Amino acid sequence: MLKVSYITPADQAIAIEAFHVLEQPNTTPLKAYFLSMPYTLSFSQAFKMENNILLLADLNNERENQTKYAENFQNAKKIYLEKLKLLELQQKEYDLEQTLKAEKQKKIALDKRKIIQENFRKNTYHSLEKEKRLEMLTKSYSQNNN
Repeated sequence: MLKVSYITPADQAIAIEAFHVLEQPNTTPLKAYFLSMPYTLSFSQAFKMENNILLLADLNNERENQTKYAENFQNAKKIYLEKLKLLELQQKEYDLEQTLKAEKQKKIALDKRKIIQENFRKNTYHSLEKEKRLEMLTKSYSQNNN
């Protein structure tokens, strides 16, 4: 995360505008996302020395912004997880429907197969003797090929 500060005019006075930016590396053109709302600091507030460190931010304002960002992040995460659970539930329901549909089609196919096999067993051709079957096949062949 890169903290960027800009010097801008503020109400006829020169001030510093501070905000946090998250830059995306290796992008062309460069892309960045604001992580907080900018706020204005006077030079006396901005250039404060504390423990030999030059501060370019109002610590109270920074804590407030971090708290707001964390709350927004948690809310967005909660919404995302709820949507993810809903999508997973929908996917499970779809998978179950597809499984039931495939099982139903398989059952229908097996039932048809049983009916065909039963009809074949009951067929007169099947119950005839070998010589009669051969005679019947010959007769049928000659009728179809003449």
